[in-house]
Amino acid sequence: MLRHKILEKGGYTCSRCRNVFDENSLVVHHISEFETTILCRQCHKLLHYGEKQSRVRRIYVPAEFEPTMETLKEILKREGRSISGWIRDNADQYVRLHEPGNPQQRLDTILKLGKAYHAPGPICGFKNCLRDGVAVGIFLPTKKPFHICSIHLTTAEADHRNWNILTNEKGD
Repeated sequence: MLRHKILEKGGYTCSRCRNVFDENSLVVHHISEFETTILCRQCHKLLHYGEKQSRVRRIYVPAEFEPTMETLKEILKREGRSISGWIRDNADQYVRLHEPGNPQQRLDTILKLGKAYHAPGPICGFKNCLRDGVAVGIFLPTKKPFHICSIHLTTAEADHRNWNILTNEKGD
C-alpha cells in the first residue's frame, strides 16, 4: 500500500533515467530510514552493480521530433509500458527480421523477380521463439499485447487467468 502511494506520487517515473514505467518495473529504493527514491529495475541494478550489469544508452532526438516522442510517451504510459522497453521490443524484432540469413533485397533483385519480397509477419513474443505469430493475445499481468505462434497459442488459450486471446488465424 505504501509502495503504491510512493509510486503514484512519483508519477511512476524513474528518478534516474526519467522514463515512465508500469508498477512492476519500478523499485522503491531506500536512501535512508526516512528517504526513498523511485528507480526502474535497470537503473536500480546500475546503482548496486555499476556498469558491469547494464548500461544506460542515450539516443539523439532532433527538436522537430520531440512532439512525436512526447505523444509516444503518453501512449506508452497509458499502456503501462516504457520507451526503453518499447525500443528493446522493436529493436529485437527488427534484428530478427534483418539479421544475416534473412533475405535482404536490393532494387535489382526486385526488378529481376518482377515483385518485391515481403518480409514475414510478426514474430512470436515468447522468449527466444522465432516462429511466425498467428494470433494476438494480451498478457494480463502486464496488459501487454503479444503476437503468439501456433505452438504457444495452445498454451495461452488454456491459461485464461494470464491470457486474453484477441485474434487467431482460425478467426475465433
